[in-house]
Amino acid sequence: MRTLRIEYQLGVPSPIFEGNDAEAWVREAFLREATSFLPQMMEVVTSAVTNRGHTVEFGGNEISFQGDADHLIVTSEWIRDESDNECVIRLPTEEAKQLLLRWREILDRRQK
Repeated sequence: MRTLRIEYQLGVPSPIFEGNDAEAWVREAFLREATSFLPQMMEVVTSAVTNRGHTVEFGGNEISFQGDADHLIVTSEWIRDESDNECVIRLPTEEAKQLLLRWREILDRRQK
């Protein structure tokens, strides 16, 4: 699991993961997407964990993902590699769930 730090820009949290590569950038995009779609993303990820053997999908503005209880394949809609392909990472489902729970805590603190 990569280290996550938060930077605030005009009071809005922005996720920053260690590394200057596609893995870090897509993880950041995953959490930025959760700023607007956290309940929907949590529902899909929780469904993947509890309904073993079933594939789940989510499509948003910045990322989309599909996966199962073991892992998610997260695709960035806007981050491209050197060959102009969308960047894709494999994220363990349990790690994705923990990231979303942490992001919810960060967003909740901001609203207090």
